[in-house]
Amino acid sequence: MSVGTESAPVPPPPPGGEYSTVSPGSVWGMISLACFTASMAASRLVSLLPAHLQGRTMMPPLVIRIIPAITLAGILLGLIGLKRERQRTLSRLGIALNGIVLALVTAFMIGFWWVRLR
Repeated sequence: MSVGTESAPVPPPPPGGEYSTVSPGSVWGMISLACFTASMAASRLVSLLPAHLQGRTMMPPLVIRIIPAITLAGILLGLIGLKRERQRTLSRLGIALNGIVLALVTAFMIGFWWVRLR
């Protein structure tokens, strides 16, 4: 046998951390953050619709009516992630960001109706 032809043993992959595989139970926080991103991009998405579907009448624009639904979905998915994941950082971040957006949109809706009804 010649010297140096033996290969070194390959270490096993790390069991957790940033290099671990994504399991179906750990995606709830990521989906919650995706809902936050979708709520931030809602105005661009609605602008792609035809003008008669965008809602520029007495009701608030379609964007303001869609964002609460998206953020509520993000909060619910984040809450599911808090119960099912070992690492809850993404779920907590998703809940916080979606909650801030929901609070701002709710304040805008209240102000919109207050001004309209005066």
